[in-house]
Amino acid sequence: MSGNTSIQTLPKSIDQRPMTSVLPDKIHLVTVVAKERVTPHMLRVKFACANVEPFIGGEMHVRLLLPRHGRLPVWPEAAEGGGFKWPKGENEIRLRAYTIRAVDAERNELWIDFLLHPTSGVATPGADFARAARRGDRIALLGPGSGRLPPSSVIHFVADETALPAIARIAAEVPAGTRMRGIIEVFDEAEEQPLPTAGSLEVRWLHRRYYPEGAKGRLAREGCKLIENADETSFIWVACEKQDVRSMRNLLKTLGRNGEDTYVAWYWDRNLSPVDGL
Repeated sequence: MSGNTSIQTLPKSIDQRPMTSVLPDKIHLVTVVAKERVTPHMLRVKFACANVEPFIGGEMHVRLLLPRHGRLPVWPEAAEGGGFKWPKGENEIRLRAYTIRAVDAERNELWIDFLLHPTSGVATPGADFARAARRGDRIALLGPGSGRLPPSSVIHFVADETALPAIARIAAEVPAGTRMRGIIEVFDEAEEQPLPTAGSLEVRWLHRRYYPEGAKGRLAREGCKLIENADETSFIWVACEKQDVRSMRNLLKTLGRNGEDTYVAWYWDRNLSPVDGL
């Protein structure tokens, strides 16, 4: 189900010129060192990072800072009074949110999985970067910020493939004894992933490829059933398409479930360009 994608060494390019300015706090310069196919629609890029400590054991989401293709990156500068001074015009930076899938502290590497979105007509700047990435290419990360392990020994997931990197990271880091159940919608069987964990994880996979033509809302309906039957002490974790999320969020409000024991986020919108995947 997986296979390595070859990476060729690049000649020195404008994107590889040494940085002459100090990056603000929370912005980390990273360099592509390898990439590989996880599934037909999921591409993993491995980045070298000078300091991986901020990415270990805490928040797992970052924002990729993507310069325009072929341009020398101009990174944000620290602004007076806090925050950042962002480049504008031709140097404008695009931001896309992603999950740090894994941290290899021995190699000083960060792994990010990019969904090559199977929905036609959907713009994916992050995935476009991953497709074209070659060894030595450099981008910057802002973070980490948000996305912690659910503080519960019982977790229920409802998600599609955009959230698989986050679910995989959670599954890999929960303590032994954690019980997890999930409903995950993907294109077909080839998009299923092993999700190793020290806890226990039962996943029901939904395959969009085999839905009747025009069928919509299958994940939301199945997710609502799971939520209705979930124990009140469990943690509900929902991440998928905007309309699917909306119906499940409404149900959670009706049931009186608050933010302390839920995570509910839409990762893309059928009617707009998505967040490529968290």
